[in-house]
Amino acid sequence: GDWRDEALELARNCIGDDDAEIGDAGLCHGTTGAMHLFARFAHATGERAFADAARHWLDRTFAMRRPGEAYAGFPSMRAAGDNTFEADASMLTGAAGVGLALHAMISTIEPSWDRVLLVDIGPDI
Repeated sequence: GDWRDEALELARNCIGDDDAEIGDAGLCHGTTGAMHLFARFAHATGERAFADAARHWLDRTFAMRRPGEAYAGFPSMRAAGDNTFEADASMLTGAAGVGLALHAMISTIEPSWDRVLLVDIGPDI
């Protein structure tokens, strides 16, 4: 196989990994990051398992929401396992990234903003 086969196999092996130590919704290392990657794989491959995994992480994202907290109820964990949170509006760890990923889940327009993260997985994978 080539690197594409390896990448797909690795992504498939991550489906259902609820033991991942994900403590917030941030795009960089949180639930929306997992959601967005699985959604990108689903669009690129057409595999339902990836779409189901993306929806699973969408559900986990909304389960983590803290209504009344800034911003939009998606505070950022200060440090992994720390369990203290702070308001964060940034793209990588804060509400801006959460919003971008959530919008990408409901849009039919390719989320070209994710090119900066090198996760713009196309159908040629």
